[in-house]
Amino acid sequence: MNKDDIRDRALDFVRKHDMLKQRERVVAGISGGADSMCLLGLLLEWRDLLDLEIHVVHVNHGIRGKAADTDEEFVADFCRSHKVDFRAVHADIPALARKCGQSEEEAGRNLRYEAFRETAQELGCSRIAVAHNRSDNAETVIFNMLRGSGPAGLKGILPVRKLKDSGIDIIRPLLNTSREEIEFWLSENGIGFRTDETNLEEQYSRNIIRNIVMPLFKERINSASEEHIVQLAYRTAQVEEFARQAADEAMAEMEADGRISATGKNKSGGGSFGYRINAVALREKGGLLTNMIIRNLMGRLAGGLKDIGSVHIEDAAALLDKQTGRKIDLPYGIEARREYDDLVLEKDAGTVKGGFSFRIGKDELEELSETSPMIVELPADNASGFVKLKLYLTEPPTDRDFSKNLYTEYFDCDKIKNGVEIRTRREGDRLLIKRGGGSAGLAGKSLKSWMIDNKIPLRERDSILLAADSEHILWIMGRRRDDSCFIDGNTTKVLVMILE
Repeated sequence: MNKDDIRDRALDFVRKHDMLKQRERVVAGISGGADSMCLLGLLLEWRDLLDLEIHVVHVNHGIRGKAADTDEEFVADFCRSHKVDFRAVHADIPALARKCGQSEEEAGRNLRYEAFRETAQELGCSRIAVAHNRSDNAETVIFNMLRGSGPAGLKGILPVRKLKDSGIDIIRPLLNTSREEIEFWLSENGIGFRTDETNLEEQYSRNIIRNIVMPLFKERINSASEEHIVQLAYRTAQVEEFARQAADEAMAEMEADGRISATGKNKSGGGSFGYRINAVALREKGGLLTNMIIRNLMGRLAGGLKDIGSVHIEDAAALLDKQTGRKIDLPYGIEARREYDDLVLEKDAGTVKGGFSFRIGKDELEELSETSPMIVELPADNASGFVKLKLYLTEPPTDRDFSKNLYTEYFDCDKIKNGVEIRTRREGDRLLIKRGGGSAGLAGKSLKSWMIDNKIPLRERDSILLAADSEHILWIMGRRRDDSCFIDGNTTKVLVMILE
């Protein structure tokens, strides 16, 4: 083992996956642990080579008391001595987890990535570097396998992931480097690190895999277990990508010939909405494609795939062989049922946990017109007091003159990526707002911060209606739109939203 070999192999991995280019601006998430200090150390070695601009963000989770404060001081001192911009974010993760009904691990992860995103958008950085390593990847594959994941989970951690709706990439330069190599490299370079004692506690499933299962694999079965698990993840990712493309093509074909159609209630406003799929055609696609098509449609209805596991997809697919009338309940208020020749996936807009939600997919938006608008009936207890929302597409007028008020908004439809969801707030919601009077681009601002800054009473916040593209808030209805998706000289289709 040689420290220069470890450094050079990591750089080769970075170049292979096109993670860093010359003069890149990078936000690095640094906790002070061995992995993150190795990441920061390597970024510093590459700083002159690639002319990098590095900004460190450290999140103090408010869990470990004085130890957490010492971690923060350690990272701050290291950055100061190496002339690196340092920013600390403080949070009460136990309180946030209780409020959101999440585990502390999940709440902490969400908070970290939101902090990284906001800093990257504020500073105009296109990369967020995090310190997942090869050992983490192998442990993730095992963890996902044991909890019943399908191919999407078995592909493990990806070297590069697009941060949705942001133009920012999350990069993992250490994903081909083992934990043993990281600690050796730090020792050889005289770089210290902090140890989080919670990583040794066995009440966490990941710690059991890390501290008991993986060492047993290496000692008793195969010393190269970790490498082989990661190789399997890489091959699975290739197969999953091939299957995903095939599923997308199959879905497009079925939608084009009417074998997948939107249920009739989705344009009536409120009520239920979803998809009707011809059971024979879906079954003929075969096991993998059948499941992936169901997974994609469930993801559309739910607005994402979090908490939708392979068991839910397989249970829905099993209805293809059941008699009409059989049905099951799925996450996010989705119902799957067999209805004569069809499998129906449908969601009641009023039953979504956490508040009102009504989603209009991008394909559905494209079908709207002023003579055939969509009317969404709004819940009676919403904070704006309006009862309906009308949506339709129109062509931009030649003079680009749009009369505006707080109750009518216009958006460039092509800039909306995933469709529009009319809903109440969720953790992670944010707006894009002009900086410096519009001369310095857009910066992310959390919806929570906007509500606090604008003195929105706490009792009203959960009933304010939003138009959102995933977690990107397009319009706080009746109050403020964000500063993206504006009409410009390249606009071809205008989405009009009118509160009535």
